[in-house]
Amino acid sequence: MTEEFEPTEYFEQLKTMLSEVQMSELESQVEALTAQIVRAKQLGQNNMLHKLSFVYQTILREKVLLINDIKNYVYKEDIVKYIESVKPKNSVKIIELERFPRVIPEENAAKILQYKDFFDEVCIVFTDFTDNTYETEADKAVVQRNRDPIAFGYFKNTAANLRHDRFYFITDWEDEYCDLTLTKLVEELGKLGVKKPLKEIKEDNSAQVNEIITEALKEAEQLASVSNRVSSNIAKPDNFIARFFRALKNG
Repeated sequence: MTEEFEPTEYFEQLKTMLSEVQMSELESQVEALTAQIVRAKQLGQNNMLHKLSFVYQTILREKVLLINDIKNYVYKEDIVKYIESVKPKNSVKIIELERFPRVIPEENAAKILQYKDFFDEVCIVFTDFTDNTYETEADKAVVQRNRDPIAFGYFKNTAANLRHDRFYFITDWEDEYCDLTLTKLVEELGKLGVKKPLKEIKEDNSAQVNEIITEALKEAEQLASVSNRVSSNIAKPDNFIARFFRALKNG
């Protein structure tokens, strides 16, 4: 029988899985990829070339993240691994920032605004108690100790159906209103201002084999577009990236 636990235990476990990326690790991956990209081009391995090009660009962007002090990540598979074991059932959710139905505290909103443009997508992992009524003291205690949203950023190429499996930690906070519907939330808040911080986005101009990568990704997007038009099924993002990184790490 699968062990069950509360959302707060899930979030504590998730935070223990955070790893810190190292510049030396990224540099080694760039070096390995450069040779593999050229070889795939020479051999005509177009599918491999498209994927390697996405990984290459992603690593360069990860280097920019590290320079800007975003370095802790967790794999997507670790985020979803224990969600089904959380009680109450369906109380922990993952949602894109644009669909997140909660007010984000000013300090955390400022951090997200500072870094969101570094990523292709920002998602929120959060506790949602709005589907249930919590009236007893025991129920209220459960709500009170389970208020831990986390914002993660990640990289993807939707057109080419590719996603990077490393999700980078941006910020976390306590959600005082995790049990309120939107209407009740508005009634509680009344007025709320969010200060928009200044953003300075640095660019990494150290990319190599850029011409090959640009052409490869453009071709991948065109092929994916044609494929999507003739198929009604939406494929899951290719987990090639996770396999590639593990292969590099294992030598």
